[in-house]
Amino acid sequence: MAACAATTLAPGAPADGSQTVQTLPRVEIVGTTPLPGPQIPREEIAAPTQATTAAEIEESGATNLGDFLNRRFGSVYVNEIQGNPFQPDVSYRGYTASPLVGTPQKLSLYVDGVRINQPFGDVVSWELIPKAAIETVILVPGSNPLFGLEAGGSNARGLSWFGTADAFRESGWRDDAPSRVDQLFGKLGWTSGATQVNLTARAASSTLYGNGLQDQQLLARRYASVYTIPDITRDNAGLATMVASHRFND
Repeated sequence: MAACAATTLAPGAPADGSQTVQTLPRVEIVGTTPLPGPQIPREEIAAPTQATTAAEIEESGATNLGDFLNRRFGSVYVNEIQGNPFQPDVSYRGYTASPLVGTPQKLSLYVDGVRINQPFGDVVSWELIPKAAIETVILVPGSNPLFGLEAGGSNARGLSWFGTADAFRESGWRDDAPSRVDQLFGKLGWTSGATQVNLTARAASSTLYGNGLQDQQLLARRYASVYTIPDITRDNAGLATMVASHRFND
């Protein structure tokens, strides 16, 4: 971004040859950037973006991020073919982010600036994303995703911090269909003049049961019954990232 002030000759200058100088308002020029910022209003981005806040996520009562996207964002729908609410196939305009290996993955998911699609199969494990740590969600179509950093408490020495932990336990409405999800998220930052350093750490663990489809006649006899057991997915993830920047001049 560059800022400048300009002067120009006012029309109708005096006939004696003297000049009247008029100072124009300050002009701010914002360059093209793939990152959102306070200088770029969302309505000025050349894409139909959708955004929300942590307060709206909390008010929605959604179990996880995929559930929230389905409830609040347009053109998003969810299939729970795996039989567990923490393992949804989230589709947006025909593109999918799924925890199921083999599903064509065409959506990228970023948390705090880091792409978290799994290296194997590009799958997305929705239950490993700490919902309590989300400050803003931005959904953007196209090949240039926008993502931003979170903020937490700070002090006068330039330190900032944020931490959250979440644990979920559910027995499920079907036989032998419990869910367990544990999430930890922490962030530490330091700013001094033109230098900024941020360290982010994330850990999550889950055990999810998603027992398959049941015969209709057996469901009529006992709706909570299952056909085969168990169908278990266990995920463990840990991630640490550090971002450092220094601004040398304007």
